[in-house]
Formats: sequence, structure tokens, C-alpha cells
Amino acid sequence: MLRLILIFGLISLLGDFVYEGARSVYGSFFRHLGVDPFTLAVLIGLGDFLAYGLRLISGYISDRIRGYWTFTILGYLLVVSIPLMGFVDSWILVSALVLMERIGKGLRTPARDTIISFVTRGYRGLGFGIHESLDQIGAILGPIAFSLMLMYGYGFAFRSTLLPFLMMMTVLIYLRLKLLGSLS
Repeated sequence: MLRLILIFGLISLLGDFVYEGARSVYGSFFRHLGVDPFTLAVLIGLGDFLAYGLRLISGYISDRIRGYWTFTILGYLLVVSIPLMGFVDSWILVSALVLMERIGKGLRTPARDTIISFVTRGYRGLGFGIHESLDQIGAILGPIAFSLMLMYGYGFAFRSTLLPFLMMMTVLIYLRLKLLGSLS
């Protein structure tokens, strides 16, 4: 059980490393792209609304169809939008990628937490505590690393998140294959 929680924690650490790192510079990045603060505020607000609002729907659907892994993997897969931001210079395309990542957050969170609750039977508090601790490490290290990559420009910084994204997906697929058949 502890090993599985540590692996899930590593997945969340890497995910937060990628998207919290990127989110830390959205203001300056969008200003660089010529977006006014009001438009940025509306975009970020809409993104967070989607991330939280979709949890009601995705949680319900993943429970109904028992598609916890499907929603978790799809949600994490949408984190790819962050590295893709390094390849576009249109604020409209970047905005779409921001919203895509937030939709992924809304899809994955209820399903992932359900899987964690199944894995930690009898030790849910400890399991979620370890998971959240690792998640917060990623949320701290991501912006630090991203700011260091900014020395080489926004494009490079966003593209540099491809490696932790690929690591995250590799660990997630490994975990799914390891638990194949135990949860849908």
C-alpha cells in the first residue's frame, strides 16, 4: 500500500511540477503575448471554473461507469497542453491550451482520489497525507525550476516541461499496468 501511495504521489508531484510551474508565469507570459489583464483574468477564472465544475460531472460519470483509470489517464494526458505552449505564439491558441489543461484537472481529480481511497483501505488519512505532501513538493519545485528555465525564454521554459510530463505519464501507465484488473 505504501509503495502505491508513493507512486501516486510521484505522479502528482510531476503533474504539479509541470502545471504549477507554468501557471506561475501566466501573467507575464500573456502580457508578453499582448493580452490585457482583464482578458487574462476572465481566462484564468474560466479555467478554474472548469477545473472545479467538471469534478461534479466527471466524478459522477466515473462512478457510474467505474471508469476511474480512464478518467485519471485522460485527465493527466491533457497536461501535455503545457509543453505544447512552447510551440505556439498565438494568445488564442495558448488560451485554448490553458483551458484544456484545466479540463484535464477536472476530469482526473475525482477518479484519481477514488483510486487512492481504494488502495489505502484502512489507512486513508495516511495515504492522502503522503499523496498531498508529495503533490505540494511538486507545486513548490515546479515554479522554481520553471523560473530558471525562463533564462532561455518562454518557449524553452514551456518546452522543458515535456520531460517531466513524459516521466509522469510513464509512471502512471506503469502503475495502471501493475494494478491491471484491480480497478476499472
